Amino acid sequence: MATMQEQNVSVCDKTVKKSQNGTQATINNQTHSLMTLHRSHNWSGSPDVGHFPTTISPNDHAIFTHWNGNSFGSKAAVVYTGKNAANVDCAWVVAWHAPADNTFPNRAFVACETKQIIDDNLDFEKIQEYLDKGLTYSNSASLRAKIIVHANVKDTDPNYATLVSNIGLLP
Repeated sequence: MATMQEQNVSVCDKTVKKSQNGTQATINNQTHSLMTLHRSHNWSGSPDVGHFPTTISPNDHAIFTHWNGNSFGSKAAVVYTGKNAANVDCAWVVAWHAPADNTFPNRAFVACETKQIIDDNLDFEKIQEYLDKGLTYSNSASLRAKIIVHANVKDTDPNYATLVSNIGLLP
């Protein structure tokens, strides 16, 4: 079995940016299944309404702001669960770090697999280690579960980092 790190293929973009207030996030559910928030972790910052969106409808998206917690910026992870095309429970992990200042670039990490494998292997300390490596774009696919996820964190606004993540199915 491949670890989350082995499944993760990433490209590093060392963009220098200005001070920002948080991360404006969009998570697109490109499946035919309702996505449900399974787990979340905040290293620094908090979602704008006190919690992350609890569900994402099929072929729809969730938009939220994750505010900076302190000088470390906006750093968090969410795990959404849903069904793949074979009606198997699956999980998609999306994590990001958008520092409040320009000490280092934005970072992203994603992983996906059957829900059981994610539950058995989910380690937020390891995810934080992956985020600390400077990745701004991340892809993951599970051939076993026939699912895919990617995320990108950019500076498209002077006050916020922008996270866009797509959760989907493989043919």
